[in-house]
Amino acid sequence: MCPDFYYLNFAKMPDEMIRRLYARYVEALFEVVRFGGVHTLAHVTYPMRYIHRDGRSLDLAEYYDDYRRLFRELIDSGIALEVNTGKVRAGYVTSPDVDLIALYRDCGGTRVTVGSDGHRAGDFGEDVASTIVKLGEMGFRELVIPSHNGIRMIPIE
Repeated sequence: MCPDFYYLNFAKMPDEMIRRLYARYVEALFEVVRFGGVHTLAHVTYPMRYIHRDGRSLDLAEYYDDYRRLFRELIDSGIALEVNTGKVRAGYVTSPDVDLIALYRDCGGTRVTVGSDGHRAGDFGEDVASTIVKLGEMGFRELVIPSHNGIRMIPIE
């Protein structure tokens, strides 16, 4: 079992190990989708925040075929993709970024939700409104709102 990516030091890690760890993470996302019982899949690029934190980079295009397969399974399972704004307030982009969101849309994905990853009260809802506007501009027409008794769909205007 690998420790959380938060605890790893990517600064000195060989490129090949970073690529293998990231590939394993994407495979773990498949396991979550296949396990079921979820309405939303979040943090689909989670390791990137720590790879970047340690001054490294990774070309996600290398994983686009895997993400296409993952997104098709999400779509077939009726699971929404979460767009997370947690790092926007720190000067980064949403997770996933616009290119990966567009890939999801191009695979036929229509179910999106937005989370602010607010671990502090002041972070709750940060950058959500502007992200919803961007999703509308990208062609998404509804937002999934998970609740205790399923999901609700609300229009993006």
